[in-house]
Amino acid sequence: MSRFKTLKIAALNIKTQPHSMENYVKLFQDSFRINALGKIRGSDWGIIGSMNQEGTKDNVILQGIIYRYLNIDPNAPWLDLKNLIPLDEMRPNATPIIPPHLKPNLKRISYIFYPKVHRFFFACKDITPGGMMLLMDDLFKNKIISNEYGKVDVIVESTREAIRRILAMDIIRRLYIDFTKPNDDTLGSAEQQWLDKIEKWRVRKIQQNMTSTDEKGIDAADDEIKAFMNIARSNGKVLAKGYENEKKVFISTDDHPYIEMITYNPNAESESSVMRRTSEQMIKKIKQV
Repeated sequence: MSRFKTLKIAALNIKTQPHSMENYVKLFQDSFRINALGKIRGSDWGIIGSMNQEGTKDNVILQGIIYRYLNIDPNAPWLDLKNLIPLDEMRPNATPIIPPHLKPNLKRISYIFYPKVHRFFFACKDITPGGMMLLMDDLFKNKIISNEYGKVDVIVESTREAIRRILAMDIIRRLYIDFTKPNDDTLGSAEQQWLDKIEKWRVRKIQQNMTSTDEKGIDAADDEIKAFMNIARSNGKVLAKGYENEKKVFISTDDHPYIEMITYNPNAESESSVMRRTSEQMIKKIKQV
């Protein structure tokens, strides 16, 4: 009897300016070529471990593995667990001899990147969406990459449910909307109007911090505010504080990453094919307006 596996897939929106499929392909290829490293948290780091190019000339797809590993400080003290004695007390300046290119606690994380829509999908068994965002953001800060591509925005793709929950709040006292200039490939008509204005203003980043003392709170159902929130869902974040059933609540799009969970038969389908099939379905949902 086959034992089924479960795969959870999350998504990042990765943006550069100027925006083109060729630019995104080159961004990832260059990051892979120079072995750019990214920090997650503490001693956890990551690197693009492999990359295969598929698809067509008009719709390139990059698929491979992210390696997550533990980056040990070679100068930090070591402990002898057998004798419960720090090595520097047994022999001053003594440390285990481990080549600097060998790293422990390896985790393999499958990914697939669609440059045409600049969406990066990954298995989130061994990393959270927030962790992957930190890794890729830091990886793209490599001097060679940043000098060539400038600031690369990396945002966790959030669910539409997060915005619906905010709109359903009884009273909104504070609303914080923060986003960088979106690309126009997944915007509705109302959001497109704001993109046109943002381009006219020559603005890269918008932050709106709204508070209300009115007993009814902020009217988040206003078309302009809703458009801002819908843009921020994929291009930044939205935070709302207020009340539901007379209780204080705090809702953030950061707490609602878009994740699909799939159960599959590994004897009939590989993890990479499941990634491909599911990520294509996720793109369709992301592009729904």
